[in-house]
Amino acid sequence: MTMKLTDKRYFKTYKILFKYKRWIIISFLLAILNTIVQIPIPLITKFIIDEIVINKKVTLIWDVTIVLFLVIPFLIIIPFLKQLFLAKLTHKTGIMIRNVLCSHLLKLDLSHTISRPAGYFSSIIFQDVDRLIASIYQVLFPILQNIFLFIVGIVLLIYLKFELAIIPIVMLPAYALFNFQLGSRLKKEVS
Repeated sequence: MTMKLTDKRYFKTYKILFKYKRWIIISFLLAILNTIVQIPIPLITKFIIDEIVINKKVTLIWDVTIVLFLVIPFLIIIPFLKQLFLAKLTHKTGIMIRNVLCSHLLKLDLSHTISRPAGYFSSIIFQDVDRLIASIYQVLFPILQNIFLFIVGIVLLIYLKFELAIIPIVMLPAYALFNFQLGSRLKKEVS
């Protein structure tokens, strides 16, 4: 059974998730902040090569060292906080969905439970909910973060050198079209 966008169950699932929209927003903001914190490293590398190595301004080494000491803790702390928030969010939404399923099971007739094999409902409640939550938070969030990282990377490339930015801008539509066609072929083969 496939879910269509107009299916009411689709919106009920997301209604459950949006009860934790504050956690989702914080996790997404931490993902964006994680992307932004990674920007200074390529700029520092460019500065080291252009100013210190080529122009032989050795006195700037201390300035670069101070900047690195300020940036590196953020590179360590922000991904940790992002994963912590995602883990808490995953746990909370998993418990909420399981509670909804358990309350629904209590409303079922006994005839539904007798016809099912042993462990059928516990499999749905535990394994299927874990798969659902994992697909949402381990697939959707990284996709959104990678889209933002790509946009920031293009802007950074345009800032550094415009010719460098032309390559990904030209290659992305071809890559997306290839992935779309491959995905549709795989979907046809599987179904």
